[in-house]
Amino acid sequence: MRQFLVFLSIPVLLAATCGPVKAAAVPGEFSDGGSVLRVPALKVHLAADTQYKLLDDGTMELVSGDALVEVRKPAVVVTPLARTLVKSGSVVLFSVKVGIEREMVMWDYGRDSVVTISHKSAARLGPGDEVVVSDHKPFYREINQSDMIGRRRVRRFFVGNGLYMTTTEFSVPHAVRCTGLIYSPMRPDQDLTRRLLKVACILERFDRGREPYMTGVPLDTSRFDPRDPLAANEDRLPPVEPHGAAARQAVHDTN
Repeated sequence: MRQFLVFLSIPVLLAATCGPVKAAAVPGEFSDGGSVLRVPALKVHLAADTQYKLLDDGTMELVSGDALVEVRKPAVVVTPLARTLVKSGSVVLFSVKVGIEREMVMWDYGRDSVVTISHKSAARLGPGDEVVVSDHKPFYREINQSDMIGRRRVRRFFVGNGLYMTTTEFSVPHAVRCTGLIYSPMRPDQDLTRRLLKVACILERFDRGREPYMTGVPLDTSRFDPRDPLAANEDRLPPVEPHGAAARQAVHDTN
């Protein structure tokens, strides 16, 4: 598993973010209270009330809601705060809410198969890697207490224009069990679930001896005033790291 946050030059950013906006698509079949969208490049499992648009070039715009995206050909998923480039063979779980977006890589076939771009920075992700993009400095409750999925190696970056990118490593077995779009007895096709469970077993073998995943735990009221939960939540995450131009200026000031 790996996580990289890199700075993009303006020409590269423009090349990655320009594209036509055209007609929307209609889901092909219904399953688990949502729908399954089948197009040449993508197979997308959508939760109920998910808002999306499919562009003529195969790009998918995910406005809000949850989507499990199986990529058959190189594709692009656009969300309000980011743009994600995904190579064929990857499986990515997207969750988009107002002001905060989560992307979890469940499966891929090669290094840097998933690249998420926000402002002028990019997070390069592999299986078991997650990036959270937000329009505010995220709190602990938004990263580690949002579900029962174990996480470790949390890092927060300010990427400019009021945006933050938070990277983590997450437990794939936890994600498979906790995500209804993946694990559900109502789904007629369990092939994806079986594949992801195999990936989870492989990653667990490599994880032996490494630091454990931590799930969300109640606040320690002996250390924090329970009437000020935001301060307590803030203390549980590492300091925000500058990135891009801000990082270069910090290095210059240090020298």
